[in-house]
Amino acid sequence: MKKNLAFIVIFLMLFFVVVGCDDGEESILNGVEIEAVDQYNVPAGTYQIPYTIDDLSNMLKTYSAVLSFTVLNQNNEAVVVSGETIVVEPNMIYTVHIKLMVEEEFIEKTITITAITQVQVFYTVVFHLNGGVGTFENQSVSSGSVANLPETEPTKEGFTFTGWYSDPELLHFFDFGDAVTGDLDLYAGFEQNLVVTSVVHFDLMGGTGTVDDQHIVLGGYAVIPSVTPDKEGFTFGGWYSDVECLSPFLFDLTMIYSQTTVYAKWDAIIVVVTYTVNYDFNGAVQLEAVSETVEENELALGLSQNPIYTNYTLYGWALDAEGLDMWNFLEDVVVSDITLFAIWRFTYTEIDAFNHFEDPIILDQSIINNYEIEQIMGHHVVFLGDNLDDDYPNLGKLEAVGMLYSLTVLNPKYYSENTIKVEQTGIYDTIESWIAVIYDINTLPLIEDTTYHVVYFARFESSIVYSEITSFETINVVPTGTVIGAEYLLSGGYYKKDNGSASTRPYMMFEILNGFEATHENTPYNSYQFVYKSGFNSLITRDISTGEKYLHVYHVEFAKPFVNTNYIFKTSDASSMKLSYEFTFAQLEFITYNISEAGVLLSHDHPFLQIGYPGVTKVTGIINPAQTEFQMSQDYLYPGGHETVYARGYVVIDGIVHYSTKIDQFSYYTNGQTYISAGSLSVNHIETTTYSGHDVYKGAAVEFNVYQKLESSYDMKTYTNTTHFGTAGSYFIYQQGYSVVEEIFVTDQYPILTGVVDDGIYPGGVVIENDMFNPYWYYQKDGGDFIYLPTSIKLVEPGFYDVYVQGPNGMQSISFTITE
Repeated sequence: MKKNLAFIVIFLMLFFVVVGCDDGEESILNGVEIEAVDQYNVPAGTYQIPYTIDDLSNMLKTYSAVLSFTVLNQNNEAVVVSGETIVVEPNMIYTVHIKLMVEEEFIEKTITITAITQVQVFYTVVFHLNGGVGTFENQSVSSGSVANLPETEPTKEGFTFTGWYSDPELLHFFDFGDAVTGDLDLYAGFEQNLVVTSVVHFDLMGGTGTVDDQHIVLGGYAVIPSVTPDKEGFTFGGWYSDVECLSPFLFDLTMIYSQTTVYAKWDAIIVVVTYTVNYDFNGAVQLEAVSETVEENELALGLSQNPIYTNYTLYGWALDAEGLDMWNFLEDVVVSDITLFAIWRFTYTEIDAFNHFEDPIILDQSIINNYEIEQIMGHHVVFLGDNLDDDYPNLGKLEAVGMLYSLTVLNPKYYSENTIKVEQTGIYDTIESWIAVIYDINTLPLIEDTTYHVVYFARFESSIVYSEITSFETINVVPTGTVIGAEYLLSGGYYKKDNGSASTRPYMMFEILNGFEATHENTPYNSYQFVYKSGFNSLITRDISTGEKYLHVYHVEFAKPFVNTNYIFKTSDASSMKLSYEFTFAQLEFITYNISEAGVLLSHDHPFLQIGYPGVTKVTGIINPAQTEFQMSQDYLYPGGHETVYARGYVVIDGIVHYSTKIDQFSYYTNGQTYISAGSLSVNHIETTTYSGHDVYKGAAVEFNVYQKLESSYDMKTYTNTTHFGTAGSYFIYQQGYSVVEEIFVTDQYPILTGVVDDGIYPGGVVIENDMFNPYWYYQKDGGDFIYLPTSIKLVEPGFYDVYVQGPNGMQSISFTITE
């Protein structure tokens, strides 16, 4: 047996020698050992695995050896190894497997690490109620664990529990999530309850009485006041929670949490009020007074049997004898004593006398009323009286003529419903005194683009004579601020034109577009034909391709042309003189001039003659009956130094001052001891703005004096060659010995655009105005064409508008929007 064992050992040794020397190389790990032993009572915490390996550093560096650790706890759970350390927990046993590997070879070692065994420690948590009530057992809590929050809270009358605290002073609130590391005393915290009340106020709603406010603890109930208020003419209906007294206030069910008002309800003590309705038969036989009694705000019943009036039909009842305020028994209620008058319609004999009416001439007479166009048709009617009394005897006196027109009634009569009646009364006599009656009568404003049925009539004492039924059509009304078929005119516009002269009447004109034809004031109109008629004008354009007509109405005011005044003679003595001037009117055969004042401006200081200027005396004149000339109303005293006297006539027409174009000079004649005419100065009048300014050039090396008007004097400056006037003010250029006075007026007053503001929004339209003659301004809608504007107009078409107007820095714009 021993021989056999020896053989086996020898065999293994030989095999090892053969295997290890197979490649002729020796193993790197040959002779390397991992030295490590089991560890006991290892304290809890971070622990480094104990081991040693000779020449480990060299192997890691030279042979890229890999050293690894695998650690399992006693529950066979992997434990995290950080480098060569693990976290040891008390009462645990760890199996540590150490492995060193070089390429395919490795050596390993397994050891155990037994942690120190600790004894479990418990602490006591005691709850102190601090005067509160409740059962709270002490808690035994292991070290490091947390106490349990009690399921109930202690109570204390008049207090609210606020939580558990770790100190008797209740400064530190205890968090039951904190670990217990020692015996613990917890103290109940309480906060005293505040008694909060709210006021219940009682609104007597006009009643009288003393009902005090009630102060109710929140959540409590108000009580019904012991005092019942009073109100004359009413009975108390209880307390309500709303001012309309729709919801009763339920004292037993309504908890009070905020200030509350309770309202007294009052029920009016109903007193039946009655009124008397008297019936006046208004011309019919009435043997006795007729009346009925009606309760206030109720309907009158009317009469069970209507009165009778020979030759009349009862039309209805009215509050006045003329029937202007008709009474509606189905709608009108009685609120006072009233008298109702019977309204009678005379029962006329109706006669169709078609051959006694000539065909009417119907002309447009439309106007603008409050910036809205009203389409009105004028009817020129000829009613022939020749042989009328033979055809229809006993007609009697002609009382009225007129017309009847309707949209819905095909054959309008004098008393027809839905018919408009227009008549002229009290201007005719018996039929024998005339052959024909010619009358012009206008409709009321009409509905556009429709057909009216019309009958003309003559009303006699007992008969009405009717014409044949005819009709007339209205046309499309062009909205204000727009135009169809024309240019340089806007429907609804108010124009102010000042373009007349000594040889030309003030005028207006516009263009008719290709494809359209037009009538102006019922007369054919061609493009750029002069319009002279002031007031309302109508332009009707017609689309040649469709035949559709379009009505434009505009208003124009023409300024009177310039009126000059010329010196004609004087009367004088040794101390004073009185001057006379004549008027020079333009287009007198067409234009009427309303002179409100005329007079003479005089000065012996300077020839700068304007009303109200320094050193200027104004003497009004006495105008002759023919209004052809005038004379000063008082004498002008000669100046003490016998200086030259300058005189200039003026006339005021329609509020505008017209100054003479010449300044007359009068010099003292020593021999005659009086003033005589010494010729005149021509006036070169210039008006401009600060934006445009005015340049004066007198020539190279020429000096000239400029006088600027100050408040009570003039400031003189001398210029050479040229100067520019760009500052607002009144300037005069005059050199002694020269025959011309230049007056230059520079203004910074620009037209004021009214009616709109920048970025404004105007539903339905807006009126804009630039109150001046010949204004230069225009608008652009939605980026379209530029449209020139009149002095004022109402724009109505919805869209975005840019209006351009002259300002101190040139053309300026205002943008706004018109909505539906």
